[in-house]
Amino acid sequence: MMKISNVYLFNFGRFLSILLLLCLFSPLYAQSELFQKCTKKVNAKEVHLDLMGNVYLISGNSLTKNPVCVDDFIQFQFPFNGHNVTIDASNSFKILLFFSNSRKIIYLNNYLSSVKELTFPDVLRSEEIPLVCNSYNNGIWLYNLSQNSLARYSADFNKQHEVFLNTIIEDASLIPTQVFEVDNQVFLGVPNYGVLIFDKFGSFIKRIPIIYPKLFRYYAGKFYFINQNSLFGYDPLKFEEQLLLTSAEEIISFDIAKDYIAIIDEKQELTVYEIR
Repeated sequence: MMKISNVYLFNFGRFLSILLLLCLFSPLYAQSELFQKCTKKVNAKEVHLDLMGNVYLISGNSLTKNPVCVDDFIQFQFPFNGHNVTIDASNSFKILLFFSNSRKIIYLNNYLSSVKELTFPDVLRSEEIPLVCNSYNNGIWLYNLSQNSLARYSADFNKQHEVFLNTIIEDASLIPTQVFEVDNQVFLGVPNYGVLIFDKFGSFIKRIPIIYPKLFRYYAGKFYFINQNSLFGYDPLKFEEQLLLTSAEEIISFDIAKDYIAIIDEKQELTVYEIR
C-alpha cells in the first residue's frame, strides 16, 4: 500500500509540475514569451496581419504589403480622396477594401492588384453603413447604422440574414466599430461594452464582456484589446484577463495572426513581436 501511495504521489507531483510549466510558459499569456522581432519608423495609421505572415499598412493614400520584418514593399495605390477605408485581410488572396463614403468595395489579389469592384445597390445607397467584412461563399456582412442591424448578403447583394441589435443592446448610444467573420462565427465589437458573437445565420450566441476603448482582435480562441499603451489578452473559457505588453507610447493600432503581434504607436513606430 505504501508503494502505491508513493507512486501516486510521485505521478501527482509530476502532473502539478507539468501544469505549472504550462502556466508559466503559455505563449499567449506570458509576457516573457513575446520576442521583439523588429522595429521601424512608418508613416502609417493602421497595421494588419494575414495568415501568410504578411504585414499591411494603411498610410496616406496607399496600402502597402510585405512579409513580416522585410522591407521590400509591394505597393498598391488607390484614390483616397478623404474617404474612410477599412481592410479585411482574413483571406490573403481576396483582400477586401471598403470605402464607406462612396459605398464601394474593392477586392485585391495577393499582389495588391484590383480584381473586382462592387458598388452598393440603390436599395442600400440611402443607408449609413460603416462596417463591412468578408463572409463564407463570397458573401459579405454589413453593419447598418441606420437600421442598427447586422445583415449578411450574397455576392450579388441579396439579403440572406439580418439581426436587429436593439433586441440585444439596450443602450442606443453604443455603436459597433468592428466586424469580422472567423470559422463561421461573426464578431461584432462594441467599445466599452464587449464583443457580440453570432453564428453564420446571424443568430446571437453570446456577449464577451471585455471592456475596451478602441480595438479588439480574436485569435486562436482568445481575445486581445488595447487600452492606451497596453495590450491585454482575455481567455473566455477561464474568464481571465492578463497584460501581454506595455509600450512606451500609446498604441494606436495592432493586429495578431500567425504567431505575430504587430503594433503601431502614436509616434508611428511599428513593432512586431513573435509569439513563441
